[in-house]
Amino acid sequence: MLGRLFSSVIRVEILALLFNNPTERFYLREIARLVGKNAAGVKRELDNLYRMGIVNVEPLGNLKYYRVNPDCYLYPELRGLIVKALGVEGTLKSILRAAESVSAAFLYGPCVQDQKANIVDLLLVGQTTPTLESRFREAEAKLGKTIRATFLEEKVYREWTRKGDARLSNMIAGKRITLKGRP
Repeated sequence: MLGRLFSSVIRVEILALLFNNPTERFYLREIARLVGKNAAGVKRELDNLYRMGIVNVEPLGNLKYYRVNPDCYLYPELRGLIVKALGVEGTLKSILRAAESVSAAFLYGPCVQDQKANIVDLLLVGQTTPTLESRFREAEAKLGKTIRATFLEEKVYREWTRKGDARLSNMIAGKRITLKGRP
């Protein structure tokens, strides 16, 4: 839907990344890697977004860092539109793209079956960070849902998987939606 509205899939991916990580700054190749697109196309769209005043550019040494411009007059409306269009799955995927401390993540439980569920169950393989916790709290406020995140260190996840741990089996027994990696 947003792709048709904005006419560029790359632009939509960039906006989703930046609006779901509003205090983070990213350099060009990092954005290209996170959205899985060609750096030249990403650069073209970042230049367009900069000219529109939606993105700020911060030069630092040889790199240019990009971040969403919270002072843009369209900021509140764009942020709301992106959150509504992406939904829970898209919003969390966008947050997790930038989370290097998480190697795998998936949704499970009632929220997978019912989009209107108020609780979002999320299993993450890796480590939490204050930034990630903050992003989840922001997502809760934007989505109007409670995010119940369970973090398992990779070593623990592998051990529980090998042993057939009942707690993990209960989490992954039903339908699930993979957000990052391969749990």
